Amino acid sequence: MTFSVAEILASMLLYLALLFGVGLLAERGKLPRKLLDHPAIYVLSLGVIAGGLAIYGASQLAYQYGYNFLIYYAGISLMLLLSPLLMYPVMRICRIYQLSSLADLLTFRFRSPWIGALVTATLLAAVLPLLALQIELVFGVTHLLSGDRESFEHETRVHDVLAFVFCILVATFTIYFGARRLKPEERHEGLVTAIAFESLVKMLALLALGLYAVYEIFGGFSGLDRWLASNPAVVDTLHTPLRRDSAHAMLLIFFAGTVTMPHIFHMAFSEGPDGRRLRAASWGLTSYLFMLSLPILPITWAGIALGSQLPQVYSALALGLDSGSRAMSLTAFIAGMSAASAVIIVSTLALANMCLKHLVLPLQLRGKSGLEAAPDIYSQLNWLRAALTGAIILAGFLFARTVRSHEMLVELGLTAFIGTLQFLPGLLATIYWPRANRYGLTAGLVGGFITWYLAVVLPLLSGADPVLRGILLDWFDIRDQVW
Repeated sequence: MTFSVAEILASMLLYLALLFGVGLLAERGKLPRKLLDHPAIYVLSLGVIAGGLAIYGASQLAYQYGYNFLIYYAGISLMLLLSPLLMYPVMRICRIYQLSSLADLLTFRFRSPWIGALVTATLLAAVLPLLALQIELVFGVTHLLSGDRESFEHETRVHDVLAFVFCILVATFTIYFGARRLKPEERHEGLVTAIAFESLVKMLALLALGLYAVYEIFGGFSGLDRWLASNPAVVDTLHTPLRRDSAHAMLLIFFAGTVTMPHIFHMAFSEGPDGRRLRAASWGLTSYLFMLSLPILPITWAGIALGSQLPQVYSALALGLDSGSRAMSLTAFIAGMSAASAVIIVSTLALANMCLKHLVLPLQLRGKSGLEAAPDIYSQLNWLRAALTGAIILAGFLFARTVRSHEMLVELGLTAFIGTLQFLPGLLATIYWPRANRYGLTAGLVGGFITWYLAVVLPLLSGADPVLRGILLDWFDIRDQVW
């Protein structure tokens, strides 16, 4: 069972057009005010945290680490549980001083424009693997839907074009709904509503895949119990022990990512209306993540039961392809594309704003060229931000082509989360350490990112060279879990 390239492209266009329509209706006030102001919209908009790693990558985590895949959801939920200690103070500071990004916050706290430039540059580098993960997932899914399993690990121009078209459509959406306004205190209702709709779609799609796995593949919960009883190795995998330091590291990675990832920071603090909505998110988003986690194990087990030869990261897609269900294949495609597009849209919007404010404008003002002579400075700023949005998405696309390995998608996600983890000490110092200074922050970020690049990114790009591999193996006793 395969889909033609035209069918895949049509599905992509129809879904993104629907997402665009929802955002446009909200922006023009065509949707009820009571709906737009409902706390559920804000809670669902925070569902952007569940990107491709939650929809597809969670199955690979479950396959490798058993129940430990829940650490992904536990780390986020722990931050929400502790939100009065970290998230509430950050929201208050951002609201009072009209700060719209992590770079703004750390620049304000440490009183140095160089901090803003350093944070923006390092955050951009850290998030590129996350953007590459979303784009590579779209490439892989379109490749598999068209039936090219034999050449899965080889580049094909048609599927590269489809992934590039997806990037262009997402960039257009981002520019239209996010890059046309300059006031940091202005809420992008169209964007927030569209992302909330996207979160609802991927949750319903994932639940539908889980129900299909239980009732169509196993014949109900009793059939699932019998299958598990006859496959004790699968049950043993659930209890695969994760080294204590690895479990703690993974928990910390996802805990920190809840406030340091730019797309989550943007939706939580820049687009968040007030603290009451954040209180609703502390239990609402946790419930949402619980609903997303429920289908992961049935979907993973169904892929095993069907004897799928696809990488474990594509278990949701294998459910439809290997059972011959076009509807479920399309559902998995929509779920993955929905999650990927949301992460790319919000991440690039947040990063484009930071690059404009902390990199481009300081350079132009220092050179005293362009802006003061422009007849319409606001129009020029909008064009600059639109160009930055396109450039960031293009960089993610090129990074995805460089890494191109469908066995390393989870590693891409972990790499991005580890990169943004470097900002957690600075964020904590902003609230709880008045004596912290810019020199300590600079030293920490530079040292942390050099270590991150050498130990995590470099092996991902080209494989660790003998010297680096010797350091990782002999000095730190790291073998198969470099992260």
